[in-house]
Amino acid sequence: MNKKILIATSNDDHRYLLTVIFKEAGYEVDSPQSLSECTLLFAQNDYFKIIIDYDYRIKENRIFCSYLEANSYLQKSVVIQAITDEDIMTKVYSQGGIVVNKPYDVYNLLSVVNS
Repeated sequence: MNKKILIATSNDDHRYLLTVIFKEAGYEVDSPQSLSECTLLFAQNDYFKIIIDYDYRIKENRIFCSYLEANSYLQKSVVIQAITDEDIMTKVYSQGGIVVNKPYDVYNLLSVVNS
């Protein structure tokens, strides 16, 4: 499998976990340290999926999702959230993206990404 995934999160532990999960599943993974780096990488690459560990309390999460929405790329997104944010869910679903709630099953997450 030669599919490239972008991990977008501001949480170091989640970044590490998601990177390991997707590398072990055979994906090529970019997992930058900041969400602003995600925007730069996104503009330079054609990602198969964008995995967003979304926290509505973090402004950079909302900015990154707004950037994807404005460029009609939420359809490539899988948004993982612990606390339901109806606004982001509506935006993601309206563009054909997927929302996964925490806690998630790793195999279910991989299945969703592969679909």
